[in-house]
Amino acid sequence: MLLEGEQLSSEGARHAEVFKQLGLSHAYAGHGAGRDVLAIANEALQNAAKPGGAGMSSIFATDEAMLRSLTAAQAEVAAGKGIESGAKTLIDIPATPNTGRVFIAKSKMPAGVTPLNETPLTALPDVAEVPATHVRALFTKTDRGFEIFDIFPGFSP
Repeated sequence: MLLEGEQLSSEGARHAEVFKQLGLSHAYAGHGAGRDVLAIANEALQNAAKPGGAGMSSIFATDEAMLRSLTAAQAEVAAGKGIESGAKTLIDIPATPNTGRVFIAKSKMPAGVTPLNETPLTALPDVAEVPATHVRALFTKTDRGFEIFDIFPGFSP
């Protein structure tokens, strides 16, 4: 990531501070491009084991993809296009093929869905990769407007 013409290491303190200032600390820790892909894929299995769990987990391909998605989602929520869900407001925006990766536990694969990759990680043979079809952003309404709570690539058949 470039900030004022300076390349920021994804492991650096300034990089983390940028995401914190944008309100993305939670989202970046969970779905940021710096996350380990094997850990993200393993989370799909952990989510599948939860009652009612969808069995999916995802990661943005790049910081740019996350920030571009955030900008688009902020415009949508500002235009009143969000859907209220409890204390959060949801926005789904279309994903491009290079937005990120979505992993799904094979036990939760919807019927008729052909994965992008049946076994993207040999260490996790029970996880497949499906295309990112959208990005979901969750906002919290505050007295200052809407603040981002989480944002991640998603999949729906």
